Amino acid sequence: MPKPPVCECEAEAIILSAWIIVSILILVFLMVLMLFMYYSKRSTEFVPI
Repeated sequence: MPKPPVCECEAEAIILSAWIIVSILILVFLMVLMLFMYYSKRSTEFVPI
C-alpha cells in the first residue's frame, strides 16, 4: 500500500535541509565578501587570491 504521509514528510525534510544548506552558503558567502572588502580596504597593496 502507498504511504503518502511518509512521502510528504520526506519531501518536507528534503526541502528544509535544502533551505538550511542554501542559507548556510549565503551566510558563508556574505562573511567571505565582508572579509574580502575589509582586507581590500585595510591594505590596498595586498591582493588576495
